[in-house]
Amino acid sequence: MKLNRKELRKIQYDFNSCSNRLLQADYGDYAGVLAKFVKYMDSTPIINDYICGCGSCDWNLEEEIKKVQGSYGRLIFSLGETDEEEVRNVYAVLRFLVETNNSVYCGVAMGYSSSSKWQDKIKGFNERFVMVLIRHVERYLTKIDIDMGIDEKNVYNVTVQNGQAIIANDNSTVTATTHIGVNANELERLIAAV
Repeated sequence: MKLNRKELRKIQYDFNSCSNRLLQADYGDYAGVLAKFVKYMDSTPIINDYICGCGSCDWNLEEEIKKVQGSYGRLIFSLGETDEEEVRNVYAVLRFLVETNNSVYCGVAMGYSSSSKWQDKIKGFNERFVMVLIRHVERYLTKIDIDMGIDEKNVYNVTVQNGQAIIANDNSTVTATTHIGVNANELERLIAAV
């Protein structure tokens, strides 16, 4: 995938906006906001490629989710042992929850907070489960950012005496024209001296 710095910055901004909206969502709106979050990740090639590159989840998702829901807060999802397992497992669970239109707060999220408030359960689910995926994607995008040289600052020390210095960055082009003239009185003085 070919990407320039500006496009990458926009993707990072949109991902952060989408993530923040999900993390701040009210429990009543959570299913819809989660669907938009998953749709954004699916429709953004660089993020989707990263998730697909981590492999596919080998869980029986329907069974795992029923187990967590049926435990009434006693069980939570295991994430996996490697970063790749965490990415694919969290993503697979979120996608399955969206596809089955599952009300996360009154089933899956119960084990993520000891509070009896639905909003606290969603907050706990976000912090302990969803944030794992968000942090991995952020880290991946930041590494691409670094590889592209976003944080590099070019420093030029230029000393010029009676002339020009022109520096072009980022595939830009500069054209300079210099007109050199002679002072007529000085020219006459030099000829007379010769």
